[in-house]
Amino acid sequence: MGVRREGGGVRGFLGDLFGVYLTLLKVMVPALVAVRLLDEVGATAWVAVALSPLMALVGLPDEVAIVWAAAMLVNIYTGMVVFFDVVPSLGLSVAQVTVLGAMILVAHSLPVEGAVARAAGSSWRATLALRLGGALALGALLHWGYAWSGTLQTPATLLWQPAGPADDGLVAWAWAQVQARAPPGRQPC
Repeated sequence: MGVRREGGGVRGFLGDLFGVYLTLLKVMVPALVAVRLLDEVGATAWVAVALSPLMALVGLPDEVAIVWAAAMLVNIYTGMVVFFDVVPSLGLSVAQVTVLGAMILVAHSLPVEGAVARAAGSSWRATLALRLGGALALGALLHWGYAWSGTLQTPATLLWQPAGPADDGLVAWAWAQVQARAPPGRQPC
């Protein structure tokens, strides 16, 4: 007994798959371009300044706000690049890096993922509130738990460092988006 799909078996499935892919492209490409343009004019830095008061709630220095802002507005890879640029001079603990990583996992690529959620019928505001609120709540709970128990308080050791400066040109970025990977020099270890 095989599984029978409406719409013509494998051919119908592939047609449905292609339709979903095109729908996602229609949502994601404009959002990616808009976010990149906003990033180019300094919107990421502005958001980081706005977020810095929240960093105390989760036990992170103000300078780390730019890392979370970059991940929220662009993607996790961008957050990683900013992380390796900012964090070595701060002397963060393992607990602080864990808190930041957890917050990034909950709230990243918000413009793109919010647009996808909206296209799927969810409220953009509700999606953003849930992701931002969830990231802050998780970060605060982790921070308080680690502080209370005294765990993970040793200095964080960065085992990987970027090879060198990445090519941040718009052409390199656009080509990386077409290839659906991180820009050159920004691949995770």
